[in-house]
Amino acid sequence: MIADLPPTELVKEITKEDQRKMVIDHFDLLYILLTESKVVPNATFEIVDGIKRGLSGIHFPLHNGLLGCPKKSRYDQCIDAQMNYFKKEEVPFVWYVDETEDPEFKKKLLDRGFIDLGVFQGLLGILDKSIPKADVPKSITLELVKDKTEMDEFMNVIDKVFDYGEENKIHFKKVMWESSQIPNGRAHHWVARKDGKVVSTLTTVVEGDIVSFWNGATLPEYRRQGLSTQLRRYALHDAITAGCHFGATYLQTGGMAYGICKKLGYQVKWNFHAFVAPSSEKS
Repeated sequence: MIADLPPTELVKEITKEDQRKMVIDHFDLLYILLTESKVVPNATFEIVDGIKRGLSGIHFPLHNGLLGCPKKSRYDQCIDAQMNYFKKEEVPFVWYVDETEDPEFKKKLLDRGFIDLGVFQGLLGILDKSIPKADVPKSITLELVKDKTEMDEFMNVIDKVFDYGEENKIHFKKVMWESSQIPNGRAHHWVARKDGKVVSTLTTVVEGDIVSFWNGATLPEYRRQGLSTQLRRYALHDAITAGCHFGATYLQTGGMAYGICKKLGYQVKWNFHAFVAPSSEKS
């Protein structure tokens, strides 16, 4: 989920608040993509009670989400309504809350049994056409996923790393494949092969002049060999060619990817918490 490039001088002058808005608005694309394929007939991305809501229908917490905080007078009613909504749909969900929002609302979520996964951060970097191209040994090839057979290989790595389960794997594969087949599609999927075997994956999501990275996964036995970094550089050159000037990433603090991103010059523009709803098991 990181963009491996050193930011240079600003492509254009934008305020700090505009940069923050760019990162927040781009995050919506995750849920827009997850709902467009209609895994369930009523999959949708909408605004309810002043907050954004995405229902994909996939039984995986991070694939159904709420973003925002309702009016103070509606804290309890809104929480009850959303818990009932997702319970009826029989899917788990996550509630993203800006770090600056009222602590009382966050406490109410915790009192209802939500689990705070901690602080996440949205970072923004400036793309640079002089970024080094991928440099890999002859045993490694970097490729864009072009057909369903390659999509199966892509998803096998994702499943092994994130443990989706067979049903979720099928649904997520449908979403990822269809998102890449839209004319001038926003999503592009990439793989690194070692001796012909897919061992690392990445998805780029493009809108306007912003590209973000998702589905970064490498099989355990192939980690710390630089594959993920090289795959990101490879994908970045495609994004730059498509006219992207900014790279966004969304990470939990403290992880290796976060440290790498900071060293590359990315700056934090948005802090938020992820609260996973209770009773996430399917009834």
